[in-house]
Order: sequence, then C-alpha cells, then structure tokens
Amino acid sequence: MFTQSRFVPCVCCAALALLSPAALAQSPDRGLPDLRGITFLDYHITDNVGGTISGNPIIANLVNDTLTPIPHTFTVDADPAFPLDPSRIILRTRLTSGSVGPGGIIDPNGIVYFDLPGTYNQTTGAFDVSGTAPGTTEWNLGTNDLGLFPVPADWTVWARLTDPTLSLNGIVSIVNGNPFITGLNSTPSFPGPGNLDPNTSLIDLFLLPPGLFDPALSPAPPIPVADPFYGFSWTAAIPAPSTAALLGIPAALALRRRRTE
Repeated sequence: MFTQSRFVPCVCCAALALLSPAALAQSPDRGLPDLRGITFLDYHITDNVGGTISGNPIIANLVNDTLTPIPHTFTVDADPAFPLDPSRIILRTRLTSGSVGPGGIIDPNGIVYFDLPGTYNQTTGAFDVSGTAPGTTEWNLGTNDLGLFPVPADWTVWARLTDPTLSLNGIVSIVNGNPFITGLNSTPSFPGPGNLDPNTSLIDLFLLPPGLFDPALSPAPPIPVADPFYGFSWTAAIPAPSTAALLGIPAALALRRRRTE
C-alpha cells in the first residue's frame, strides 16, 4: 500500500471463468443466476490505506488494479452449512500487495486469504459477505517507494495484523450475458474507515532492509500506527478470453506488474 509500482497486485491477461451447470440456473424474478461454482477472474479494486503515525495522518492512494486469476481470486462457493440454499454463499478471495520475496518471486507473506460467508439475493441482486482471517498475520506491504518512512526506497514495510475482518457488499447484474458484481464499498479517505477492519485501534509497522523477510529481525523498533484503515471500491466480472488464453500462453507468462511502463 506504500508504493505505486511494486507494492501492488499483479495484472494478468484473463482466462475463461469456471462455470458449473448449476451456476447458470436463472431466477424467474430477475433472471439472476445462482452464483455458486462461478469464479470471477476479472476482479478490479481501487484502494486506499492510512492511519496516524506520531500524530501525523498518512494515506497512500493506490490506482486501479486487477488481481491475478489464481485460486482465491474471487470464487463463489456454496456455504457448507447450507449446501442446497443458493442464497447462502462463501466467497473465497484474498488481499495481496504483489511484494517480492526471496528468489524474486511473489512473497506468500504479501497475501492474506479470506473465506467470507454471506448471502446473495437472486431477486434484488444484493451480495453481502464478511469474514475474518484468524490469528496474527505479518503482511509484507512492499517497498518504501513513496518515501513515507525515513529509510531507503528498497526497504520493505510490514504490518502485523490480528484477526483482520473483510466485508464486501455489492449488487449483481447481467452484463453481456454474464454476471457482473458492482461493489458498494467506497474507497475511503482519511480517517477511514475502510472495508478491511484490522480489529484494533493500533497496529505495528516494521521496516526491513533488502534480504530480510522476518519482522523479528528488523533493525529498527516497530512503528505504531493509530486508527489504521484500509479499504477499496471494486467490481467482479467474467471476462472474455484474452489473446494470451487463445494462443495457449500460460498465465504465469502473461503476468505484468502495475505501472511498469
């Protein structure tokens, strides 16, 4: 959240969504489909993150981005507690910084996974999910490219979160014959809040020099952030086949980073 070049999700030439026969069932009221079994591969977010450090408000404004279509991008499944009820769903998704770890690959510590139970109304299109990533998450937010901290730009910024909760609210419609979800969550301005709740009024940030990937090894004391917030507006769609997909190019080779002109 502290860079516009490296601390971001990846972008991919989208592939076909996975549709189950049940997912194509139409509601007699609005023609809205059962979403269970659908993977939305075109998931766009526009996000802001901020808080107060030493009494000074900070905010990082991030630009539009699309998550790479890998597992836990935006998949709607049946709620195991209500397997026959199309109105009870679980959204499997993630938040990712796109930060690079050892060996130059995407750092798994830059990804927070969420399984969000909720409801979907085939008559009104209302889509509402919320859930928690349990435990303590040490999140690699990427490099200090925006210069928000008094360390070199190639140092990484880490946040320690405890039981963060994510809520997504949207409206389902049909666009070009496919389901399309317009998020109702807005990109927050200072002082928030956003649709990611860190479940605390205070979190710690850690600054690490290149080559270190454990906040416990930080050469500097943690930086407390008061009233932290993170939130984003979003849309989820089923894209048409991309050129890369039609040519059979593996998705990993089609990846490109945001703002890498």
